[in-house]
Amino acid sequence: MIDTRKIGAYISRLRKGKNWTQMQLADQVNVTHQAVSRWERGDSLPDVGLLSDLAAVFDVSVDELLKGEPSRPAARFGQQPGSAPAAQPLGIVVRALAEGRPEEVARMVKERQVAVGDLIQGNQLTALAPHLSQAALGGLMEKVMNGTLDRKILTVIAPFVDSRVLNEMVRTRMKGA
Repeated sequence: MIDTRKIGAYISRLRKGKNWTQMQLADQVNVTHQAVSRWERGDSLPDVGLLSDLAAVFDVSVDELLKGEPSRPAARFGQQPGSAPAAQPLGIVVRALAEGRPEEVARMVKERQVAVGDLIQGNQLTALAPHLSQAALGGLMEKVMNGTLDRKILTVIAPFVDSRVLNEMVRTRMKGA
């Protein structure tokens, strides 16, 4: 099955591995930067006619593009053999947030490329909370209730947590008090 989000994330990593903007990639394959953005978000896929051009631009196979992952270790995150390592995940997080792309950071959390705890320490949670899954938000709530996270985080995440989860946590907490 084709996973558009995985393919989009892979295209994004390949593009960033070349230090290109979405516009620069768009110019390479003669599409709009909006099309590149839609690919990277997983909202759409490149046209079949573009796949070979896109693969050539990134020096990967069409099969790799459609799988959304490299088939050879050196190609990890768009690296060419002998190239410098890709940017650290937290650096990418900061840049994505600065550029107004919290949904990309949420994707990185979901794919376990960066830990939510690292984001909390960097006070980035406010921008991310609307984009985190209910499971991730619930996990944060549980940590707050267990005392492993600062209670101030509740004010940031509570508006985005499903009301049933909030109610259950409050009931559980009150029974234990």
